[in-house]
Amino acid sequence: MASAKARPLAGRKAMVFIRDCARSLEVQRIAAEELFAEADENPDQLVKWHVYFYDAGTGKFRFTVNAYLDHDLPVRAKCEADPELVGRTVVYGDPPTMETLYLMLDAFAAKQEATA
Repeated sequence: MASAKARPLAGRKAMVFIRDCARSLEVQRIAAEELFAEADENPDQLVKWHVYFYDAGTGKFRFTVNAYLDHDLPVRAKCEADPELVGRTVVYGDPPTMETLYLMLDAFAAKQEATA
């Protein structure tokens, strides 16, 4: 049984290793920037909620609202792809109550109608 000798990286393998290290560092840099930016907005590290506002165009219930946790990525992606989405905001802390969401919706609807 022959012992395996450690060989230094050479040629193409070295280039792949360097490229992968550079990508890893870039991903870490981007993640750190996002975390630092959010730390400024949310210094107490409260739970992050995304609130989405939709406009159906007509009817009594023209505007609607939904809120989802930051880590619920599949649902958030679906919301952000919705053609009726007209606005969104971020809320930190406890989950927004229905009363809070409706107050936010009323303020958003009033702003939308004032600018229309």
